[in-house]
Amino acid sequence: MFNDIPCQFKVDVIHIIDSLRAMPTLSIPTSLPPGALYLTYKSCSTWPLPSHTGTSSDSPVHISILDSSFNPPTLAHLAIASSDPPPSSPSSSSSSSSSLPYTARLLLFSIRNVDKKPQPSDPSLEQRLSMVHLLAQRIPDLPIAVGILDEPTFAGKSHVVHNFLKTISTSTSSTSTETTTTTTTIGDRNILHFR
Repeated sequence: MFNDIPCQFKVDVIHIIDSLRAMPTLSIPTSLPPGALYLTYKSCSTWPLPSHTGTSSDSPVHISILDSSFNPPTLAHLAIASSDPPPSSPSSSSSSSSSLPYTARLLLFSIRNVDKKPQPSDPSLEQRLSMVHLLAQRIPDLPIAVGILDEPTFAGKSHVVHNFLKTISTSTSSTSTETTTTTTTIGDRNILHFR
C-alpha cells in the first residue's frame, strides 16, 4: 500500500515523523488561567518585532493571526498562515491597516472549542502543538509565534490577544499598542461561526 503513494509525499511524511521524534518534549501548562495567552514557540526572542535591530519601536506592527483547532494542521492552514494581507479596496482609505504588510504571525488555538468536542481518536494537545510548531517552522518569512489559550469564542480570543499584546508592550517597551494592528485570517469553514 505504501508503494502506491507518490515519492514526494513519502519523503514529507518521513521528514515530519523524524522532526516530531527530534523535537524536545513540550512544556504545556496543565491548566491555563482564564484570559491568559501562553506562547509555546517564538521564532525569535523579540517577537512580534523582527530579530534584526533596524526596526524602530515606533514602526507599525501588523500581526496576522490564524485561529484554528489545527486538528491536524494541513496544507490549507499553511497557505492561510503564509498569506499576504488582502488588497485594499478602492473605497478604503490608503492608511487602512489591511494595506499594511504583515510584520509578524501568530498561530493560535484554544484548548477548549465552542463547537468541537475532542474524540478519543484525536491527537493529544501535545501532539497537535508539536505539529503546529512544525507548521510554524515552515513559515520563515516573518517572526512567528504559537499561542494557546482557554477561550472558545472568536470575540473572547481577540480580547485575550489584545490584552496580551498590551502586556508585552508595557513590559518590554518594544512597541506601542497604538502602532500594533492585528488581522485574524480564517478559512471558509470558520465563516459559518459568524452567522
